[in-house]
Amino acid sequence: MRFKGWKQIFGFNYLQYIKTKAFVASTIVMSVLFALIIAGINIIPTLAAEGSLDDIFGDDEDGLSLEKLYICNETDIPLVNLSELEKKNIEREELGREEFDEKCEEIAKGEKPCAALLISKVKYEDGDGSYFDLKLFRPENGDILSKSQCEGIAEACREGFRNSLLLSLGVEEKELETAKLEISAETAVFGESGLSFAQELAGTVVPMIISAIMFSFIISYAQIIAQSIAQEKTSRVIELLITSVRPLAIITGKVLAMLLVAITQVAIIFGVCGIVGAVTMPFGIFANADMISGAAGAVGEGSAAATDIGSEFMTAMPGLFNAGSIIAIIITLILGFLFYALLAGLVGAGVSRSEDLAAAMQPLMLVAMAGFFLSYMSAAFNSDGSGNIVMTVSRYIPISSPFALPPAILLGQMSALETVISVAFLTLLTALMALLVSKVYETIILYSGNPLKLGQILKMAGKKDS
Repeated sequence: MRFKGWKQIFGFNYLQYIKTKAFVASTIVMSVLFALIIAGINIIPTLAAEGSLDDIFGDDEDGLSLEKLYICNETDIPLVNLSELEKKNIEREELGREEFDEKCEEIAKGEKPCAALLISKVKYEDGDGSYFDLKLFRPENGDILSKSQCEGIAEACREGFRNSLLLSLGVEEKELETAKLEISAETAVFGESGLSFAQELAGTVVPMIISAIMFSFIISYAQIIAQSIAQEKTSRVIELLITSVRPLAIITGKVLAMLLVAITQVAIIFGVCGIVGAVTMPFGIFANADMISGAAGAVGEGSAAATDIGSEFMTAMPGLFNAGSIIAIIITLILGFLFYALLAGLVGAGVSRSEDLAAAMQPLMLVAMAGFFLSYMSAAFNSDGSGNIVMTVSRYIPISSPFALPPAILLGQMSALETVISVAFLTLLTALMALLVSKVYETIILYSGNPLKLGQILKMAGKKDS
């Protein structure tokens, strides 16, 4: 009978809060923000890639195509490989230095889409050694050839000169790509598989993002619960409520209502992001297999990283495709929310004036921040989730496990037994917190005086037992 009436409190608080301007505004802002991030991640790389060759060399339809490239080669390396220019059928003409300088002046003042390339061998200032220098001269009028287009042309020429240099040194044309392969060096422990770039990225970014989002949600809703109870005490509404509803039913209804509000908000945000992702997918990177593979190749051409980077990123999160892992994550999130929400309810019930709430909430905020930084900072410096005692501890301490455990499960960094133990610890402490609330809430809800401290609340619970 101590919970009688909690459903009415639950329904009233839920409907009341989802109609507030704060809920509507925050949901819209977060939905738009995350939707823009999803759309940007999907579309921006595609737009950049689609414009790569046409933006560099121009498109005949818009009148910006490079018509002719004048070249002055002052080195003894014959320029025999300019494949990108050859693909675009760009006319080339080699000139002596005097003619070249005259042509550069003409190009600078002219209205034709032409450019001039000077290739020279320059000594270092200290006189020890030399290097090859390529300089591209473009028209002053950026509408004819833009700076970004000319930078692309210069890069294509640099690549062509590198090929020509290798050919002059006796490298066969069919071996050019092999000769230009990057060489990477790394350390590893024998018998342990190394992490790819995508796996390292997931191991660092995913925990940091999830812990930050969880912290924001939990603290925001905990403050709402504490503020609601404190305001009802200040306005004497609570005295009217307890004539028809038991005090324990009030906090139960409020906490569960805020839990459903949080779930509703997350569902809306995920729904919007899903719709935006589905709408932008046909125009984005995930619809272009070649581009995804190319991105992976850029990470480490010729190595295991030259695979589907999207697939690798997903492979780094095995918990995403495991029903047991998803259930464990949901349970952890709910328990973490309930733990901090019950604490906030006690804090709100322990103050007599709304003005005292900010000071009373400080210890709870410090506890939550300590738990958050335990998980956040340990993830920032350890991408594989192993060999870090701080990260390991953060997954088992109930104040930090709501922030640290979900990403660890998602990334497959915990065994089934470790997950069960961690969730059991969190369940136990949440149950103890609920027991504490059930023992003292009916007493402190009518309390009037200075804000209660945790020690005083525990003494009240002890007296209840005796």
